[in-house]
Amino acid sequence: MSRISWAGRGTAVAGLAIAAVLGAGCGSSSGGGATPPSTTPTGTGAGSGSMAILQVGGSTYAFVPSPTGVSAVKIGSATLLASAGGSPLALSSATSRAITLTVLPDACAADWVNAKVICGSFSSGTVTVIDASSTAFTATSYDTGLTSSVSYSGGSCVVCGLLYDPKEDETILATAAGYSFFDHLKTHAITRTIAASVAENFGYDPVTDQIFSPQYQTSPASIDVVPAAGTNVYSLFPSPATLSSPDHGAVDSSTGVAITAEEYSLDAYLVALGTEQLGAPSAGAFTALEATLPLNHTQDCSWPLSDIAVESSAHLAFFSAEFCNAGNDMMGVAQLPRTAPVTAADLTISDYAFAHIPDPATGITWTSPGDPHGIANFTLSAGTLHYGLLVNADKTYVAVVDLVKLLAAPRDATDAHLVAPTYDLVANGVVTFFLLP
Repeated sequence: MSRISWAGRGTAVAGLAIAAVLGAGCGSSSGGGATPPSTTPTGTGAGSGSMAILQVGGSTYAFVPSPTGVSAVKIGSATLLASAGGSPLALSSATSRAITLTVLPDACAADWVNAKVICGSFSSGTVTVIDASSTAFTATSYDTGLTSSVSYSGGSCVVCGLLYDPKEDETILATAAGYSFFDHLKTHAITRTIAASVAENFGYDPVTDQIFSPQYQTSPASIDVVPAAGTNVYSLFPSPATLSSPDHGAVDSSTGVAITAEEYSLDAYLVALGTEQLGAPSAGAFTALEATLPLNHTQDCSWPLSDIAVESSAHLAFFSAEFCNAGNDMMGVAQLPRTAPVTAADLTISDYAFAHIPDPATGITWTSPGDPHGIANFTLSAGTLHYGLLVNADKTYVAVVDLVKLLAAPRDATDAHLVAPTYDLVANGVVTFFLLP
């Protein structure tokens, strides 16, 4: 079994949980030395979004921004799933806590090393840190001094997204000034900022220590990487011919394959981080192995690939659509390359499947949120069970999606990449819903 180090990536092993790998040896190169975690990094491949996922006391909790603060929802445990034979949990309100906050957050990220959840707000520079070392879930809010906002097609934001950087042992904030590093452990202040146009939902590669930052609000659109330890921004050259509105970035942290996709079409883009040449062919540009892959399927929504999270141990990209008409929301899963180091021949998607998101209950129609994207991922049972997580626009339900079962679901007779509409995703254990408090 190969291990991932901060210096490079080894050969990926099917079923190897990135949670266990990073949890065993990650530390800070410049943040004072992070201690080995008591929790595991259940979402290291996810891009920035609305939810954080963390293991607390052996159980997996989702931290979801709510109309009154944050809902901490116990969505599973390895022991419980093992006793159920891997079947999804029954519809339940679960064991949950409502964390009431004065400044309401829109996006959260998990620091698995120090058992913290960090949340930011579209409307304010306030950042809230939740102590997740126990289920007491105490929260403290801090004023970062940020006031300016960034505008996107879905609105504007002061703190547009967050992700934990284990090398700096700080939280990366997407702000109007650029990518700001917030010390959520000691000073509770911004320590530095890399001037950049920030992605609406960005990704991060802990091996190369790079921010993956697809840009659609710039002209022309670009796919950028930002070394977290530096000050420069680099744009992929040549830019993909179809690139127009890449809306979300995420990285498979065990292979370095980064993925983004068009907001308004079916094109996905893969970039092999770790193969890039920064500053080539000119300053401010980079070259890398990359591929454009159309994910064609029958769909009823104009935004079929806008939300992305990556489950790094099984190398699965999880998609959902934003701003669909109620009842037409879709989700999907794609098999990313499984080997590292990645070659040009590896940079493909071997299979993918899309399906409509079922309704959580009789009379309740699922409607996906806009921004930040309501998508995340996690593993259970020592990294052998692979799940995606969605939240609805009203923040009343979360949907737990078994990614392996979704990919294996029977396909429509006329569309090889669409799950058969007659296949009951809930009855067959593909989707499980939980009520939010």
